[in-house]
Amino acid sequence: MSIFDSNQNSSAAADHVHTMRAACDPATAPEILERIASTSPHHIVKRVAEHPRTDLQTLDRLSRHEHFEVRAALADNRNIDLNMQKALACDEHPDVRFSLAQAYHIDAAILELLAEDENPFVAHRARLTLQRQERSATGRSPRPLPEKPGGSERKRFRALG
Repeated sequence: MSIFDSNQNSSAAADHVHTMRAACDPATAPEILERIASTSPHHIVKRVAEHPRTDLQTLDRLSRHEHFEVRAALADNRNIDLNMQKALACDEHPDVRFSLAQAYHIDAAILELLAEDENPFVAHRARLTLQRQERSATGRSPRPLPEKPGGSERKRFRALG
């Protein structure tokens, strides 16, 4: 390894750190966030997906990102609109749906859809989040949500096994 290679590596590392800081800085402009989302590796793009100043056009593009971690990170952004919530609720990757199911700010209709998810972990988390939303809105304990069909059989099976 030459000195030149060493300087290139440290320059690339400094650029990486600078980009990550910009992606996490609450004052970063939406135009900068869009550029970071277009040119950075997915572990940095995740931060752009979570960033409160990321514009809707960039958020929409990220909702179709190839890496599920980026799509899952959108669940933490309160600015995703109902159409993005619907798309993420139908995502093929269960981690994306689970992230959405545990996000308190997600529309109740989307959480109700997720409460019927084929993945029992996603469905359970969505039911818990709906209960938290109801408790917050009414100030009292929520009514228990019905289990997904077959839930009681699974409990009995686990008790037997």
